[in-house]
Amino acid sequence: MKINRTSEMTKLVEDTDKNGNTIIRTKTSEDENKKEKKMYNDYKQELEDILFSSDIEWGIYSEFDKFVMEHVEDEYLMKAINDIYVQNCQNEEVLMKILNAISEVEYEKVYPFGQITAIAAVSNKSLAVQQKGIEAFERWKREDSIAILENLDIKENWLKKYVEKIINNLKKVEKYA
Repeated sequence: MKINRTSEMTKLVEDTDKNGNTIIRTKTSEDENKKEKKMYNDYKQELEDILFSSDIEWGIYSEFDKFVMEHVEDEYLMKAINDIYVQNCQNEEVLMKILNAISEVEYEKVYPFGQITAIAAVSNKSLAVQQKGIEAFERWKREDSIAILENLDIKENWLKKYVEKIINNLKKVEKYA
């Protein structure tokens, strides 16, 4: 950012954005943006610390799972998880922890982020991550998951069979609902 001119009386800052458009904002908004960014970065760092120190254990909520479930309505949570997911897209363990945690949260509370993340997981080269993404839809037990699962392009036979089983189970739930 290049500041072209500052008005001392009104504390306005005139600037040019990346497209060459002139923008004017108050100095206060710049300070607030910096404060907001710092708060987000601190929050994300705390989340990463919890994530990296947590383990997935069958039948037991990890500290990360608990944090996500308790803070699902925090304004920064989904953005921070998304940023961590993208930054760690080659780290199978991190992706599985994130998928495990979001699948424990009610469908509506993670919508649409959770569903998009689970769909993205199915395209990961790790079969374990793909399975975790599919497991999320199984845990949510939602009728609209059927269309999503039917449109996945699964290569592994055992994983295809797993998806078909989930689809059949969801159709049974839908039938009796």
